Amino acid sequence: DKFNMHDGALVSMDPQTGEVLALVGAWDPSDPNIGQVGLATSRLQPGSTIKLFTYTAAIASRQYTMHSPIVDSTLKLKQSDGRIYQPLNYDRSYHGTCELQVCFGNSFNIPAVKTEAKVGIPYITDMEIAAGLTSLAAPDNRPAADSYAATLGALHYGVSPLELANGVSTLASLGVHHDVAPVLTISDRSDGHVIYAHDPVAESQRVIPDNAAFITAAITSNDANRVREFGAHGLLTLPDRKVSAKTGTTEDFSSNWTVGYTPQLVSVIVVANP
Repeated sequence: DKFNMHDGALVSMDPQTGEVLALVGAWDPSDPNIGQVGLATSRLQPGSTIKLFTYTAAIASRQYTMHSPIVDSTLKLKQSDGRIYQPLNYDRSYHGTCELQVCFGNSFNIPAVKTEAKVGIPYITDMEIAAGLTSLAAPDNRPAADSYAATLGALHYGVSPLELANGVSTLASLGVHHDVAPVLTISDRSDGHVIYAHDPVAESQRVIPDNAAFITAAITSNDANRVREFGAHGLLTLPDRKVSAKTGTTEDFSSNWTVGYTPQLVSVIVVANP
């Protein structure tokens, strides 16, 4: 592998209940070097997968629609410490004025940062935490109000694949969050009495407007929105169903993500090094 990645993880969830359907913590659990690290529950930089929440928040704020024009051009933002932040696109080029859905689908960085700056990082972060990215609530992991690289996945400690799957499940269920449920029932050993039973209705809460989550799904499941960077009919499409998809790559290629979801299934895959 040209990026020297040796491990991978997968989390699959039922977005309608929060049930964890599959959790693979290591590519090869028997490998003495990587097999002892549970990558699925380790915090990693999520790359551009986090843009799912930037744009959902933008739509929920009613400041943007899927057709809003965003200018992809040179951007310089002054931070509170006096430093200038200047993001670059993955392909190191500019793409002129594009609709939000095209900026989102092709994962252009500069429009995402512009959107983030206008909507406000605190607003976006609150939505991310409510959706399931709970580690962002920690004071030392929550992005500052001028941490403009946050929408590109540059978080202090990152988030785990399990957290991201939970957050994406909230989008897949049209904004209704369910607690992660790795265990559905617990019974007493002696008489089989049920001590705990997961109740997806009681453990659910609307945290994102349904129309905003619906528009995000519509954008990320439309192959035409990502043709410029990913080409048509690529690996992010399935021949027999409509599926939403988003990728993420960190600046230094320390981790690479793919997220896919339908209303019935969410899967998050990451390749990285422990």
